[in-house]
Amino acid sequence: MCMSKGCLKLFGICLSVRYQEVTDSYENVKFTWIMKSRGIKQSEKSTNPKTELRYFELSFHKKQKEMALKSYLPYILRRAKEIKEEKRVVRLHTVDYNGTDYWSSVVLSHPATFDTMAMEPETKKELIEDLDMFVSRKDYYRRVGM
Repeated sequence: MCMSKGCLKLFGICLSVRYQEVTDSYENVKFTWIMKSRGIKQSEKSTNPKTELRYFELSFHKKQKEMALKSYLPYILRRAKEIKEEKRVVRLHTVDYNGTDYWSSVVLSHPATFDTMAMEPETKKELIEDLDMFVSRKDYYRRVGM
């Protein structure tokens, strides 16, 4: 877990030192990620508090360019999205009109699962199939504003 304020994460590894390298192997090809940074020139009117731009530089053998662009990078983006989804926390929001802060939230973690739910097996199966279909179409619902 990254505890340092200036730390960036790559594949779950905390990189806090500039020019630190992480080597990855994908389909027997070596990929090297290097954390780099450069100063940002601030104008007098700028309200951006950042003084440094941090980024990862990826290097690999030039023979692997097509594989990197068509296979490796899409894989990295897909895995990053999966990891982000796994770490996402569901929160339950409530309104309290008596306090000074109307909205409050708590992490929703309930021990019930579909395995422990008392329900007719056929009804449970239909419900799970409906929910799976709904979840698989979330990009569609997002596009149409639902």
